[in-house]
Amino acid sequence: MALLRALEEPELLKLVDAHVNAMQAVPDLIFDLDADGREAGKVLEDGIHLAEGATVWTLLHELAHWLDPDGDGHTKKWADTFVDLVAKSISESSGNRLRAEFAGVRMNP
Repeated sequence: MALLRALEEPELLKLVDAHVNAMQAVPDLIFDLDADGREAGKVLEDGIHLAEGATVWTLLHELAHWLDPDGDGHTKKWADTFVDLVAKSISESSGNRLRAEFAGVRMNP
């Protein structure tokens, strides 16, 4: 499955390691959300919950939340982490485009 391979990519694992503190581990991926529901992904204490067919973008979005557990939603730190994950796992140009998109968005502090 493409999502699972994304977490096994050496560059992505290095990036996760750079963000993870000693108390965190790479999260479990739990495919239990309704694909027709409102949420494609969410982070809970036991891991990242995803709908079947969730995209790698959804995984990286939720992984950025996992890496900032004390964050309050979509903060600047979360956005920077999400952009880094996208740049390393999808492409640098995708990360740059995402960063440009976030430039005009007001984030939580």
